[in-house]
Amino acid sequence: MLPTPFAKHIRRHPYGLLRPRFLPAHNTPASIIPTRSHCAFTLIELLTVIAIIGILAALTIVGISRARQTARAAVCKSNLRQLGSAVVLYINDNKGCLPPTRYPDGLNNGDKQWYPNLLQAYLPAQPWFDEGFGNIREGIWRCPGAELVWWGGGYGSNITHLMRVRPLNDSILPRINTITRPSQLWLFGDAQCVNYSPPGRPAGDWTWNRVKCPVDPGNSWTVSGAETAAPRHGGKANIVYVDGHVGSRTFDELKINKDDIFGHNGF
Repeated sequence: MLPTPFAKHIRRHPYGLLRPRFLPAHNTPASIIPTRSHCAFTLIELLTVIAIIGILAALTIVGISRARQTARAAVCKSNLRQLGSAVVLYINDNKGCLPPTRYPDGLNNGDKQWYPNLLQAYLPAQPWFDEGFGNIREGIWRCPGAELVWWGGGYGSNITHLMRVRPLNDSILPRINTITRPSQLWLFGDAQCVNYSPPGRPAGDWTWNRVKCPVDPGNSWTVSGAETAAPRHGGKANIVYVDGHVGSRTFDELKINKDDIFGHNGF
């Protein structure tokens, strides 16, 4: 008979043998030895994690890109709103007459005869790139979505029907009191940048500072053509209307003169 203190550490072996419970682990059957848990990732798990990270990164990049586009569109609309306000001030100072896109006086060839030369007096000072040709391409004259511009900052006037090429205060230029749809008519808007090599001047991306009516005879719009609207903000062109409010339209809507936005059938 074993002493009581030792007996409590002894258990009966299945074959009748006695074995102390505190035998070393190397004498214990492998089936009852606890195994160590491993936390390493498998290859599939690692690839899955990498794929998820890649997707999240792509979504982040897309989100940042969209945020930038939204910010550019907001700045563009702010610019156009200020240009519209300048036109209102000009109209008040000129007996209700809209400014012409260009006002030749027969004395010289294009020297300070463009609407930026007229409107700049009502706007924050900006450096001229070429004052003689009314070329300002910075500040509110520059659409942030227009890249690599050389002449003009990205905006064009409604030259065909509203801001025609006429002498100042010419009777043919529309008066504001004759316009019955000021909230529906294009005044300024995003204009297409095209590569052009004018005589005596360096080649580069020019923004024609006017937009022609697409349904007027002889005018044919293309997405990359001169004197057309530029849908550079999420597929739309930003516009300031004659009444001063700002909106946007798709290229296809503008190309068909939807809602007679260019005043082809009247004001």
